[in-house]
Amino acid sequence: MISQKNLSVLILLLITISMFTSCFKKEEPKELKACAMVMEKPNNSKDVTDEITEMVFGQIEEVITQRNDLRVIDRNRFDKVREEMQFQQTDWASSEKTADLGKALNADFICIVTIYKDSYKVEFLNVNSVQKKTCLGRYSTSFISKDVKVKDLDKLIKLDLHDL
Repeated sequence: MISQKNLSVLILLLITISMFTSCFKKEEPKELKACAMVMEKPNNSKDVTDEITEMVFGQIEEVITQRNDLRVIDRNRFDKVREEMQFQQTDWASSEKTADLGKALNADFICIVTIYKDSYKVEFLNVNSVQKKTCLGRYSTSFISKDVKVKDLDKLIKLDLHDL
């Protein structure tokens, strides 16, 4: 017969083991969604130099590629497919045409980045539902060193895309 002390030790041991194993439970890997990133030129693109545009886009792209739910497609592929499909500028403004382009790339999302004089807009367009979410942010440039500091990148990290 098991004594009460041995039973208490056994129960404590079982509780400890269950707590220990639950702490190291492997999280189910999230399904990676393919995302094609594109830079869209605003109407007033003369206000921002190409160098600044590339630096801001690069920092945004770096943050998006570090998300554990997205797999970023090389933007050169996007441009080549767009050329092959002979999209005109008027077609580009249409969410449906953009979604068609995303489908041609086997992408789940198109990430459209527009960079303005001191701010940026990142739009995630679901190519199947044509729904989108937008994230706005700001950036600043240093006149002395030509450094660019992109702000509000944490919004891109936290942006929930699962309901698109």
